[in-house]
Amino acid sequence: MVTENAPAESRQPFLHTLSPSVAAPYQLWLGPDGQLRPSGAQGIYLGDTRLLSEAVLCINGVEPEAVQVHSRPARVGQQATARFLYRSPGPAGNAPVYQLSRSLLVTPSGVRETIRVDSRSDAGATVEISLRFASDLAGMDAVRSGGTVRPLRAEVAEGVLRWGSDDGENDDDSRVTAALTPEGGTVVVGPQPGPAAQASPSAVVAWTLELPAHGSAEIGWRLSGTDPLAPVVAADSWHAPDFERHCRDHPDPRLGRLAAQAASDLAGLRLTTPDGPPEGFLAAGAPWYFTLFGRDSLWAARLLLAHDPSRAAGTLRTLAAFQGTKVDPATAEEPGKIPHELRRGGFSIPSENQGVDLHLPPLYYGTVDATPLWVCLLHDAWQAGMPDDQVEPLLDACEAALAWMVRYGDSVGDGFLEYPDPTGTGLANQGWKVSAVAVRWPDGRIAAG
Repeated sequence: MVTENAPAESRQPFLHTLSPSVAAPYQLWLGPDGQLRPSGAQGIYLGDTRLLSEAVLCINGVEPEAVQVHSRPARVGQQATARFLYRSPGPAGNAPVYQLSRSLLVTPSGVRETIRVDSRSDAGATVEISLRFASDLAGMDAVRSGGTVRPLRAEVAEGVLRWGSDDGENDDDSRVTAALTPEGGTVVVGPQPGPAAQASPSAVVAWTLELPAHGSAEIGWRLSGTDPLAPVVAADSWHAPDFERHCRDHPDPRLGRLAAQAASDLAGLRLTTPDGPPEGFLAAGAPWYFTLFGRDSLWAARLLLAHDPSRAAGTLRTLAAFQGTKVDPATAEEPGKIPHELRRGGFSIPSENQGVDLHLPPLYYGTVDATPLWVCLLHDAWQAGMPDDQVEPLLDACEAALAWMVRYGDSVGDGFLEYPDPTGTGLANQGWKVSAVAVRWPDGRIAAG
């Protein structure tokens, strides 16, 4: 992966115009026009890596006009759907000749797109459908920083497009790979025609469809990725808490739809570690925090106790497996401390207030509240009925967490927990609002860590 020099004004991309679909460890962020463009946070991700940065649909050499984009829950995963119209060129081309829809289904095993073309013509015709694909395998920190990552050249073998990262000097034990399999079509690997400044090593897959009058046809492709160093993977089988049963008879049907979406969103955030408990934990959010975060995962499990108590057990066991055992200022680890976040590699983003850039190690312990929250969740889960044979193995970790609060968390003995950052490149604020500009004096000045 090669990162271009980001302009000084580069900043975190906005997300509010994008349509997300999430089924951990995969996530899709579709553009407002129904296309995937190499812009902002658009793309398909596996964990902390963007597998696909571009997927632009064309018909007869031009992009169709988008009329609707939306996401919704699916039986296993989430689905984004975009609808388009194609009108003939010229002054008489007001009536649409073709209607197109692209449906991207995101599941814990990958992404599959189905493209349907419907003719509104009274005569048969030959239609050319093409998709331009590109992958930059950009890390989440590069995307979040707003920089530009140079796309990689695809390799084609047996009709499959593959991209591979250069992590570990092309060591297969560490490379992230993306594999895209078109259903038919002709594959051409770039650079594509165009100005030299815009040329990129994209790949185009083209289909020639013979459509009868008022006929239709479907084509598609599927994408999956591999990451031998991924610290988190999909949890056990897709499971959505049955919130709908609590409001099935409610007179307002909107509540049922809201509950279904909420249940699907929760199911889409379910992760575990490669050797962790199958019920796992909930990721902190998408796209930036699509991994294990002590504070966020603990709060989510605590709020779900009445609906899905198994999430508490998985969260407690997962975090206990990473509980600190030594003093390490570089990672903020201390004996008994519960970690803040777990990433594939180091995470770096520019400073928010013209100060020192943020550089976090893959396993980072810079949080003041995850440790007491872990103790609180264990107690609440026990009160909610967590079996004794699941509570007892965690009591040693509970003792260690309490000891950390006394020995390390409250170093000055005033009854409050402190969170100094000795490295100067970690989180200055280690409570709920971790942004560098979140804690201020009454006059608006930023409080120094």
